[in-house]
Amino acid sequence: AVRTPTPTPVLEHEAPALARLEVAPRSDGLPVRAVALHFPAEDGDSVLSIAAELPGGAPRLRPVEGSPDLAQDFTVLALVRDASGRVVHKASRRYALTWPKSKAAELAASRVLFEREAVLPPGRYVVDVVAYDAQADLAGVARASLLVPTAGPAPRLSSLVVVGHTERRALACVQPGRP
Repeated sequence: AVRTPTPTPVLEHEAPALARLEVAPRSDGLPVRAVALHFPAEDGDSVLSIAAELPGGAPRLRPVEGSPDLAQDFTVLALVRDASGRVVHKASRRYALTWPKSKAAELAASRVLFEREAVLPPGRYVVDVVAYDAQADLAGVARASLLVPTAGPAPRLSSLVVVGHTERRALACVQPGRP
């Protein structure tokens, strides 16, 4: 049973992943990493960019009955909670994949990338990302915290800033009364 109220209906493939977020300790059966970044948007809001990755071979490969192929069935789900703990955004993707056996080594060396966006008002947020392997009944959870600043007179920056050039800081001893 899933107890977490979400802003959109819970899809069938999301329920087991959500259930893994509701138990303690957090699941660590699948290696998943996540990052949450914000970028200024109109009217003081920010675009939240959620990115997660896991090794391509981490979700279990199983033989497909009557075929020489291998299959994976896993879900990646992200929940965004505000400072009060209320879920303000939910996004997921189910990966039901079939691979030729000859691709198993290549798959093991690959990465699965999950990306989603949401528009958020200023505030503090926690982003939970869970990867759930339906075949192995394993999950992994990653958590990221995020502060979306309020708009002010200064220019608004995102949580990711690309710097093209820097200068070495000059150390100067300035004495009072001397230029």
